[in-house]
Amino acid sequence: MELLTTQNAKTVKGEKRRWHTGIMYLAPGRVAGGPNVCPHADAGCQASCLFTAGRGRMDKIKKARIRKTQALFKDRKSFIASLDTDINRIQAAARRKGMRAAVRLNGTSDLPWHTAAYGKIMCRNPDVMHYDYTKDPKRMRARRPDNYHLTFSRGVNNDRICKTLLKEGHNVAVVFDKVPVGKKFWGYPVIDGDLDDLRFLDKSPCIIGLKAKGKARQDTTGFVVKTAEAIKE
Repeated sequence: MELLTTQNAKTVKGEKRRWHTGIMYLAPGRVAGGPNVCPHADAGCQASCLFTAGRGRMDKIKKARIRKTQALFKDRKSFIASLDTDINRIQAAARRKGMRAAVRLNGTSDLPWHTAAYGKIMCRNPDVMHYDYTKDPKRMRARRPDNYHLTFSRGVNNDRICKTLLKEGHNVAVVFDKVPVGKKFWGYPVIDGDLDDLRFLDKSPCIIGLKAKGKARQDTTGFVVKTAEAIKE
């Protein structure tokens, strides 16, 4: 089975900047019935997960993501070997297009793919740029390969660590009902994170503004920041 997809509106936009990107979407949390692939998830992101947005709303897509996740649980070694094959496929496609290759393994998960437990994927594929969003503050500060970029994700109860990480020079992704591009939030400039998915090209520190999608548009947990309140602050 192919583990990485390039059929994503934001990754297609990234090709204008000469990057060919593959993203892996697993079944989030414990949806696949095994270990939690989103150990730092809170009530807000669980209710608003991208698993409910775009093509992810289709039963066929959901079942495919569950199968992928179960394959990871069943035989991690074989899964990682298949993942290497898929990354090579993305890289070959990028070369044919005269582009560079990028891969995001945590499309709807939050796993430490750079560690030995997950095959040190980034070290195995040094010529590919890897990037992810994470809610794990320890991973933001830990040593990681040069070809692995992380953006921290704001949740319902982690504003304090978000502000600390911004002071340390990291970028933080915030979901808004309407992205206040050109304004400031928490004193940092907001850029439009929906223009493409190439987070490793963003200036820092800044706020990566993302528009609420799927069930997030009906959020009542505080996960989605109200633009009017953000501007006022």
